[in-house]
Formats: sequence, C-alpha cells, structure tokens
Amino acid sequence: MIAILIMAKAPEAGRVKTRLCPPLTPMQAACLHEALLLDTLTLVRALPAHRYLAYSGPRLWFDRHCPEDVCLFEQQGVDLAERLDRAVRFVLSQHRPLLCIGSDSPHLGSAYLRKAAERLVEHPVVLGPALDGGYCLVGLNTYQPLFIDMPMSTDQLLTKTLDRCRALDLSAGLLPMQGDFDTWADVENLRSKLDDGHTLRLLEVWDTPPKL
Repeated sequence: MIAILIMAKAPEAGRVKTRLCPPLTPMQAACLHEALLLDTLTLVRALPAHRYLAYSGPRLWFDRHCPEDVCLFEQQGVDLAERLDRAVRFVLSQHRPLLCIGSDSPHLGSAYLRKAAERLVEHPVVLGPALDGGYCLVGLNTYQPLFIDMPMSTDQLLTKTLDRCRALDLSAGLLPMQGDFDTWADVENLRSKLDDGHTLRLLEVWDTPPKL
C-alpha cells in the first residue's frame, strides 16, 4: 500500500500564506492555511494509504486536529530542501512507494493522487508540475537525492529537478499542471476546484476580495 506524506506548517499568523497579505490580514491568511490543511487531511484519509504528516512549528495544533491514523513527526533540517529530503527518506524507510504533497493541496483531488500512484508503476519518479515553475506533488518508488541544493520555492525548481533526474538516469512521469494557493488571484482561480469543506465554507463567508 502506498504512503502519502503531507509537509505542513502550523497555522501561525504572520508565518504562513504571507503572499496573501494583502488583501488578507495575517490572521485571515492563517485561517485559510488551516482550512486548506484540514481539507488536505480529509483528502488523504479518503484514500487507502499509510498516512504521514511532517510538521514544523508548534506541535499542539497537530495533536489537536490530526486523526490517529496519521503518523506525526517533526521536520528536521536547516532549510526546506533538507527538511523535505529527511522526511521523504524517513517515510520511504517505513513504506513505499511514496507520494508527497503540501498542506494546501485539497484541490488536487483523489483522482489526481490515484493517477500519480499509477504512474509510479511506470516511472521511478513522478512530478506534479505547478504553474509557478515548481511542483505540487512528488512521487518516489525508492529514495532519490532530488531535493538537496535545489532552488526551492523558485520558478526553476521543476526544471532543475528534471535535470537532476536525467543526470541520475531516472525517468520522470509528469502529471497535469496545477495551480497553488499563493496569491488571492490563485484562490479565486482554484475555488471552483474545491469540494465542499473547510476552505470553501470559509471563502463563502468572506467578500471577494475580503474586507479588512
């Protein structure tokens, strides 16, 4: 059975979704981050999988809100690349293959995750390209050094990752491109892809753009 890993930050005002401010306040951005994370957990729990969540920030929120069938562990590392590398390596030591997604991924949907798992039968690496030049999903059959010294959170991430796959003689299966919840324009564009849940209900009580 496949493993699914969520990389997540605690929903602290001023530390998450900062590119949404303005039009959101830091507190509103944290509320949106929390809603997306809760819906991502719902998505993952609907699939037959070993479920993991690697968290950063205070653990209290995760102890209160994560179901018992999600294995929690703290991220370790000096930057995102190292934290991702260590988290992926740990989960793959327990179960494989692996799909890794971010905490703002409910719009991907279960069909997208199932397709990623299917592509791992054909490829050792699967990537879900993002519109901003990064990726929203990475799938691995076994551990591969795809993260260290990579330009995380830049528009070169996908290109550089594909370059490294070629250097390692790894074929990479690409999924359809997806958006991210980084700006308010992104939120408006992706809203129609959300199922009923915490995020959609939160957006329904806000104006567009929300009043501060």
